[in-house]
Amino acid sequence: GQANPAGFEAEAGGAEPMIAGVRVLLVDDHPDVLEVHARLLSERGAEVVTAESGEAALALLREQRFDVLLSDLGMPGMGGYDLIRHVRHELGLSPTDLPAAAVTAYVRATDREAALEAGFQRCLPKAVSPHLLARAVAELSLARQPADVEELDLRVLFVEDNEDLREQIGYLLE
Repeated sequence: GQANPAGFEAEAGGAEPMIAGVRVLLVDDHPDVLEVHARLLSERGAEVVTAESGEAALALLREQRFDVLLSDLGMPGMGGYDLIRHVRHELGLSPTDLPAAAVTAYVRATDREAALEAGFQRCLPKAVSPHLLARAVAELSLARQPADVEELDLRVLFVEDNEDLREQIGYLLE
């Protein structure tokens, strides 16, 4: 592979990632970037909501639930670093509640480290390929733990008078 000194996500082949139904909040101050990334994700089945500022993103996060947050870092007003700090601290959304990736033109290793330290789980270059963008959303959404679902022990009571059926179904339920 190619050298990747900044540690940004590298392109990889493989099957198209499954992101159908994943709710994505996409934040960028450039409408053209929002449009392109929203279209790339929507064409793959994601439900995308866009915000043109960190402040607008916070307002949406207070009203709606999202599976993944993708945010630019360098925006006027509240930038991506401040946005993710608000998400993690003021809103109390952990990385398992709302996994997040910085999508940025800042490509130095120090920028990536600062983004991860601020609360993002991934850092993607702004000129990201459609496959890599979809893959990042898929992987982040898999890491998410739904807040309203608790882990339950499943107990089954199965009543059957036929001993053969009882044995077969017992194997299936193990």
